[in-house]
Amino acid sequence: MKSVNYTFATGKIRYLETKLPDQVDLERMLDAPDLEKAFKAFYDTDYAQHLFERKPEEFEQVILDDLFENKKLLFQIVPDKDLIKFLLLEYDFHNLKVIFKEKLLNKDLDYLIIPLGFFEPNIFKKIIINGEKIKIDEEIQEFINKANSFLNQKPLPYQIEFFFDQNYFLIFKKIAKKLKNRFIIDFVNLKIDLTNLRIFIRLKNLKKDVKFLKEALIEPGKIKIEDFINFYPQDLEIAIKYFIKFLPPSLEKHFSEFQKEKNLWLFEKRLFEMEIEYLRKAKYIAYGPEIVVAYFYAKKNANKNVRLIMSGKLNKIERNILKERIRELY
Repeated sequence: MKSVNYTFATGKIRYLETKLPDQVDLERMLDAPDLEKAFKAFYDTDYAQHLFERKPEEFEQVILDDLFENKKLLFQIVPDKDLIKFLLLEYDFHNLKVIFKEKLLNKDLDYLIIPLGFFEPNIFKKIIINGEKIKIDEEIQEFINKANSFLNQKPLPYQIEFFFDQNYFLIFKKIAKKLKNRFIIDFVNLKIDLTNLRIFIRLKNLKKDVKFLKEALIEPGKIKIEDFINFYPQDLEIAIKYFIKFLPPSLEKHFSEFQKEKNLWLFEKRLFEMEIEYLRKAKYIAYGPEIVVAYFYAKKNANKNVRLIMSGKLNKIERNILKERIRELY
């Protein structure tokens, strides 16, 4: 994957970055007295093109239209199909999970499908439910075969969730290695380490047995699975001091705040924000796939913030509660 092939994509994205909702836009939405006034803040962002004949109550559809536009953009400007697969894999795995549930429950769950993946969900349906022999991506086909074998063993619901999460990250990391880009590989390792750290802290907080941790942990990043298991019986502060060696320095500050506040939800939110912190490095790269990856996740982050505020306005949730839940911007 050559960075020089991304000069056009970089130019396009650098312009689109200026249209992302910024702190001023979010503050305007937060300060709005109602849903209708908050909706008007959309007109100063890249959501504006999706607002024609839309009502404030249709903000979810506006966000979905924006996500469709983002997917379309990837196919227009990204020269490497593997990079598109990498970015859209989360949606493909969501759809695979829904379709396998359809098969298990013998129930129509089409309303849960999100058509934002690299592959058409109907292709998954034909293979998984109808048993049709359709040529598809080798890694996806391997996963489908593995999932069929696993589900035939009648696993418990939580084990099914672990299975899908673990296999998602397995393929996610495999594609990253195929792309041979250090920025992308390090980003994947960071996401994995932070995911495992959240699992580690959550289960430790619930006082779950170490056997449960072994089942839940995913594909290792820079921190070995054995390290999480070995530190599990020890004091959390000792574990964090070790994990900090592999993670950004901001973890120390976030953990210190967690010790004072004892707010697990807020600590987990800050761990998610460390991913955005890492992606900001792409702002200092002249051109390359890194800019595409950073923008894609910045866009997802912006959508989550907007959805959170608009849902809050719809349900009349207090401003300070919404403000606390908003994630840091790219």
